[in-house]
Amino acid sequence: MTIISNQKADMVKQPPHYQFGIFTANVIIEAVGKTYKSASVFYHVGNALKYLMRAPRKNGLEDLKKARESIEMAIKVWDEGNAQQTEI
Repeated sequence: MTIISNQKADMVKQPPHYQFGIFTANVIIEAVGKTYKSASVFYHVGNALKYLMRAPRKNGLEDLKKARESIEMAIKVWDEGNAQQTEI
């Protein structure tokens, strides 16, 4: 367990690298998710957000590279979805 402000952090339910003041990463990601029509695109965008938010507190450059990969996958899925909609 990690100690934060003399309190033990719950590394399963509330890891400190996903805490941003009164907000948690999942609340932010869920709010962004409501703006996407495609669940498949949002899956990858949500992963990218997760990696971007935790990068400075957890895995640094590795998380930024994971975010880039997730964004590239979101773009691919978005493009494929638009192509399919155009052809119908």
